[in-house]
Amino acid sequence: MDEMSGGVLPLRAAVPRFVTEAEAVELLRSRVVEAGSKKAFATAAGINANDLGQALLGRKAPTRALLAAVGVRKALVLEGAA
Repeated sequence: MDEMSGGVLPLRAAVPRFVTEAEAVELLRSRVVEAGSKKAFATAAGINANDLGQALLGRKAPTRALLAAVGVRKALVLEGAA
C-alpha cells in the first residue's frame, strides 16, 4: 500500500543502538534542560530526584528507572564464544 492508493504506509520503528553510560547521562542532562530543572524532570518522569542528581554528578551509575526515563535499558553482552 502507498499514499497514492489511499493506503497508509507502516511506521518504521527506530533501530535500537548501543549507548555508553556517559551518553545515557547526557540524555538525562538534556531532558533536565528541556524540563527546566532536575526537580521538574524527576517529577514529570516519576523518578527519584536524588538518584538523578547523583547520576548527573557522576557519583552513582544511573538506575534502571533513570535509564528508562530516557528510553534506555541495560543489556548484558556476551563477547566471544560461550
